[in-house]
Amino acid sequence: MADKPTYEELEQRIKELRKEAVERKKFEEALKESEDRYRSLVDNIDFGVTMIDSDHNIVMTNVSQARMFKKPVHEFIGKKCFREYEKRENICPHCPGVQAMSTGHTAHTETEGIRDDGSRFSASINAFPILNEEGHPEGFIEIVEDITERKKAEKALRESEEQYRSLFKNNHSVMLLIDPETAEIVDANPAAVSFYGWDYETLTRKKVFNINTLTEEQVFDEIKKAKMEQRKQFYFRHCLANGEIRDVEVYSGPIKVHGKELLYSIVYDITDRKKAEEEKAALETQLLHAQKMESIGTLSGGIAHDFNNLLGIILGNAELAMDDMQEWHPAKFNLNEIRTASLRARDVVKQLLSFSRKTDPKQRPVKLVQIVEDALKILRSSIPTSVEIHQNIPNDTDDTILADSTQINQVMINLFTNAAHAMEDGGGVITIGIENMDLDHVSAYIYPDLSPGRYVKLTVSDTGTGIDHEIKDRIFDPYFTTKEVGKGTGIGLSVVHGIVKSHGGAIRVKSELGKGTTFTVLFPAVETKTDSEIETDEKLPSGDERILFIDDEESIAKLGHQRLERLGYKVEAKTSPIEALELFRAKPDQFDLVITDLTMPKMTGDKLVKEILNIRSEIPIILCTGFVEKIDEKKAKAIGVSDYIEKPVDKCSFSYTVRKVLDRK
Repeated sequence: MADKPTYEELEQRIKELRKEAVERKKFEEALKESEDRYRSLVDNIDFGVTMIDSDHNIVMTNVSQARMFKKPVHEFIGKKCFREYEKRENICPHCPGVQAMSTGHTAHTETEGIRDDGSRFSASINAFPILNEEGHPEGFIEIVEDITERKKAEKALRESEEQYRSLFKNNHSVMLLIDPETAEIVDANPAAVSFYGWDYETLTRKKVFNINTLTEEQVFDEIKKAKMEQRKQFYFRHCLANGEIRDVEVYSGPIKVHGKELLYSIVYDITDRKKAEEEKAALETQLLHAQKMESIGTLSGGIAHDFNNLLGIILGNAELAMDDMQEWHPAKFNLNEIRTASLRARDVVKQLLSFSRKTDPKQRPVKLVQIVEDALKILRSSIPTSVEIHQNIPNDTDDTILADSTQINQVMINLFTNAAHAMEDGGGVITIGIENMDLDHVSAYIYPDLSPGRYVKLTVSDTGTGIDHEIKDRIFDPYFTTKEVGKGTGIGLSVVHGIVKSHGGAIRVKSELGKGTTFTVLFPAVETKTDSEIETDEKLPSGDERILFIDDEESIAKLGHQRLERLGYKVEAKTSPIEALELFRAKPDQFDLVITDLTMPKMTGDKLVKEILNIRSEIPIILCTGFVEKIDEKKAKAIGVSDYIEKPVDKCSFSYTVRKVLDRK
């Protein structure tokens, strides 16, 4: 007989049983809590979850599944799944649950769920088999997703893509689809095929940089901008199959086609529009230039009279003072400098008036070297110090040409300025050469506009950027310029070309990118002496005739009186045209010549001329003016004037003109 347990043993056993009970209760509570958490998790996920046994009875379903079918969870439990979800009376052998149990693997299908009220929704179903310890299926779990909205979206997308395809194919605008990663043209509409001239297969094998004048790197930079939507409007030059280059405006941006990120490009040919815009801009530039010239002309014409009068006073008095001095007097040198400066100032005014088309060109024998030196004096301060100027002019060069010095000065300034602009960034050298050149029948072939003979050749070379071969033939076209806005109008070289042609010469250009440019100008050489040479060759002509001199400027009236008296003439000088007319009317036979200013108060010179000619029609008259806008030599002679003098006039020109008019009488 076994020993009875002691009290202590019984007490220990009771403690163990109590401990086991406590632990079992904790386990049951933990299990329940775990089941509750699982149930809460299952009920709160967005997918329907249903557990179904091997007889297709619904064992468990969650809230999301019940919500899809619009009835409570408890109404599903114990019901056949095919009756509740598909409203069938028999099992469908192709349903995912049957497939999962028969294969032991997950099965998927997309079908329609049918609610009790007959409404339907699109569903995506995944069925997972439940296997027992032996690995045999004893049921399955279905995960159901309501894909009604997704199906609608897919349908809308299909319809949208069909509409896009129709729009893309039938659009008259040129349209391309481009892969932004490779720059490949992945699609092109018929309008693009027609525009570019390649067939569809050839065009869609090309990359963007094959049809664009940009480099590959530049194309990818532009693609990046379009892809990031930083820029949607582009201006390019595209190449066609026939080699033609067209200006195009491109609208481009990202687009998703069949799930792939691409770029669309809508291309518009703007070649004709751009050409029209360029022509319009040229006309606007021409108008602006005309307005500027008109403004300059108004300004220069307005100041020319007073300024020329002042110059005339300075020049005339300097010459009178020089006549009163011995050759050895030191002041004579200073007076001669004043005289020379006055003559140069006169030419500056003439040049200003020439720019504004206020003077008629007068070609006389001039020294080309002197004009070059005068132009350089004007430009040296405006040319960067990094630009050196070299002169290559042999001492024995006969540089006399028949020309208007103001216009030739204009040629020099344009050529020198262009050369300086070509080197303004890095500096360089301008080389000016003058030499004699004989053109025979062979060498004249290079200059088809010139006849064989003797010429003075001027060359202006620079070490600048050079001129692109494609535009070299256009540089003499009016308003053509490569300079940025504000740095050129495109009129310089066209003016140069016109002046050279009007002087019977020719101009040629030789240039290479990066190696500089050389302009060669040929002027016909002449043997005639220049005005400065004539001046010192012989004594000034004189006479003893009687002259009436009229100028409202008292200093000029006195100057004219002194000049003429020193030449031997008997002079009556007046500052009032009214008094002069009264004097002439009283004694019309007392005078052999009348010299009058044009711009005077109370009566202008042209009106005074008419009144005098009405009194005595054969009297010779010389008209003087410093305001050439109102009258020129042709107009002066049309009203009966014998000759015409532009102020300021030096004593040599003045004396020869007076003697010429009197001798003609």
